Amino acid sequence: MIKRRAFLFPYTLNNCEIIKFKDLLVNMDIVGVDSLTKELRGKDVSYIYNGSNQGINIGDETIDYDVLLLGDGSRIGDEFDKIYEYAERAAQKGKDIFILYILTRKQREKFEKLCKDNNVGCRIFSGLEVPDKIMNCEYEILNDISIPVIIVSGVAENTRKFEIQLFLNKYFKSAGYNVVQIGSKNFSELFGFYSFPQFMFCDISEAKKIICFNELCKGLEYQEKPDLFIIGVPGSLIPYNNYFTNKFGIFSFEIGKAIKADAVVMALDNAPYEVEGIANINNICRVYFGNEATVFSISNFRIDVEKSIQEKTLGYIISNKENVDKNVKRLKERVKIPVFNLLDYIQLQKLAEYIENDLSDMDIKLL
Repeated sequence: MIKRRAFLFPYTLNNCEIIKFKDLLVNMDIVGVDSLTKELRGKDVSYIYNGSNQGINIGDETIDYDVLLLGDGSRIGDEFDKIYEYAERAAQKGKDIFILYILTRKQREKFEKLCKDNNVGCRIFSGLEVPDKIMNCEYEILNDISIPVIIVSGVAENTRKFEIQLFLNKYFKSAGYNVVQIGSKNFSELFGFYSFPQFMFCDISEAKKIICFNELCKGLEYQEKPDLFIIGVPGSLIPYNNYFTNKFGIFSFEIGKAIKADAVVMALDNAPYEVEGIANINNICRVYFGNEATVFSISNFRIDVEKSIQEKTLGYIISNKENVDKNVKRLKERVKIPVFNLLDYIQLQKLAEYIENDLSDMDIKLL
């Protein structure tokens, strides 16, 4: 099958996984990216996450492509006009538009009209739509899931948990497992697995969401007969503070009540955690997921508290691999649970192997 050439805009920390794991994309190749930040143009795409050179420069609009990937899974704020104008130029050149933003009804209608007027394709990634029979479930009964369940959660935003989900997908499929996966991003379908379901963002009761998510997972188990589930949880485990609530950890609670985890990957930011803090995280994991963390991962992102308070939006300090290595070593000396550096491919491999061995050691059948 011929892959379509895709151009990503605007390129941000929230969609950089599309670049880092571009080999896992289904039916498309990323040929270029652009950013709303002029200062980034001309730099390699790896610049924003402090990684290794990818050979793609930000802002090369001379590249020809078939599809504009528009957005990063967030909502569009004050920059809507700039983003719409960029999409308009692409549509006028005959490029299909795949929208990764979470849109308001008015924004959705405007983009749909733009694509219709220019006779180009329009696809909006707004999360998994589920059958009515799931949403119309009348009984508050939880189904047992008979296969291993791996849950990937994070203590905060930008702990790179979607990268963990992508790596686990690649690892277990390469090992021959039949994997069913629900990703934490609304555009997870780009990588060939299910996006987080739309109903989890709807105005229905928490109890209803828990029952419906359980029904969804049981239905997928019945239909696809997988060897294991991998489920990514949006948001975070706990609020950071009263200003930055991280969605209050509500999704983690709901998913944990809907489906019990056999393994939990807890993604940490690059903060200096102490034993007491890790103990608190594990206590919450036990309450939410039925198990404490199986492994910890550490990303190279850390919340810049002063800047975040001043600008009233989360800002981050991005560290290099060596700095994260030091923090991993430091935490390993304080806790018994394995800790891994997400910037190190070998450690990612060991993280996946540890989970596989841990599940195999339990009274759980893998393959």
